[in-house]
Amino acid sequence: MDRFISAVSRTFHGERKINDRRKYQASGAILAFIHLFFVWLFHEVDVSFLLVYNIIIVLFYSVITIITGVVYRYTHIFIATFVEVLLHSSLASFLLGWDWGFMTYTLGLVPLSFYIAYTVPHFNRKIKIPIIASAIVFIIYIITRQYCVHSGAILHPRVSSEFINRVFLFNIMLTFCFLWAVALLFSLEVYYMQNHLQSENTSLEQLANYDPLTKLMNRRSMDIYLRDAVENAAKKDEEFCLIMADIDDFKQVNDTYGHAAGDEVLKEVAKIIAGNVREEDCVCRWGGEEILILVRAGLDVAESVADRICKDIAAARIEAEGVKLAVTMTLGVAGYVRGDTVDSITERADKNLYTGKRHGKNQVVK
Repeated sequence: MDRFISAVSRTFHGERKINDRRKYQASGAILAFIHLFFVWLFHEVDVSFLLVYNIIIVLFYSVITIITGVVYRYTHIFIATFVEVLLHSSLASFLLGWDWGFMTYTLGLVPLSFYIAYTVPHFNRKIKIPIIASAIVFIIYIITRQYCVHSGAILHPRVSSEFINRVFLFNIMLTFCFLWAVALLFSLEVYYMQNHLQSENTSLEQLANYDPLTKLMNRRSMDIYLRDAVENAAKKDEEFCLIMADIDDFKQVNDTYGHAAGDEVLKEVAKIIAGNVREEDCVCRWGGEEILILVRAGLDVAESVADRICKDIAAARIEAEGVKLAVTMTLGVAGYVRGDTVDSITERADKNLYTGKRHGKNQVVK
C-alpha cells in the first residue's frame, strides 16, 4: 500500500511516468463496469438487443483488461474502444432516442484521440490521427442527431420521462468524468515531460558550462563572468582580482604515476580550491592543470584566499593509484586597474604565476 501511495504521489509531482499497462488495465476495468451497469439498465427497460450487446461488451473489456498485462497492443485497444463507443452510443440513440444522452460519450473521443496520439509510441504525435478521429465523431454525431430529430426512436420502452431524464443525467455525469480523467492524464503526462526536459536541460547545461573532471566551470562559462566583472569595475568601480593557479611539476605526476593519478590530483586540488573561495567568487579550469579564480574583492582579500589555497594544497596528501602524493601549487594574483580588459588582467595574473614558478614554486606572487 505504501508503494502504491508513493507511486501516486510521485506521479502527481511529475517525478514518475504514468505506467501505460496499468493505465489501460484500469480503463478496461472501468469500461467493463460501466457496461455492466448498462446490462442492468437495458434489462430493466426490457431492450433485449442492447442487453445482449452490453453483455458481449462487458466480456470484451474484461478480456482487454486481462490481455493488456501481457500483450502491449495499445493501438489496437484504442481503435477497438473508439469503434465500440461510437457504435454503442449511436445504436442506443437510434433505438431509444436522443433524450437518453448516449451520444454524449462520443464527445469524449475527441480529446481521447489527441491524448492517445501524443502518448502512444506507435502514433508518435501524428496530428492527422486525432483530426481524422474527430471528423468521424462529428459526422456520426450529426447524422445520429438528425435521424433522432426527424425519425424519432425505434423502440419505446414503458418508462417515465423522469426515468429517461435520470439516465440522461447519469450519462452526462459519466461523460464529464471521462473528459476530466483524460484532461488529468494529459496534464500529468505534460507535467512529467516538462520535469524530464528540465532535468535534461540541467544536465546539458552542466556539460556545456562545467568541466566534467573537476566539476569546476569551464573556460567558456568563465569568460562571461570575466566580461561582467570588467564591465562592472569600469562603470561602478567594483573591485575584483584574478588568481591564476598552476600545479607544480604536474607532468612529473603523470609520467611517474600515470594519467589516472594525474586526474585524481586535479580533482582533489579542485575540491580544495572550491572549499577556499567565497560563494560570490568563481573558479574555473582554465586549461590543463591551470585554474583561474575570480575574486570579487580587493588585493588583500585575493592574496589571503591564494595563501590559504597554497598552504592547504601543500599540506594535503592525495591518494591516487594506491599511493599518497604530495603536490604544491603556485599562484599569481592580479587586481583590476582602470582601463584593464579581460586579456590584460589575465596576462598579469599569468605573468605573476610564472614569476613564482621561476623563483621556487609553491608560493603566491602579486
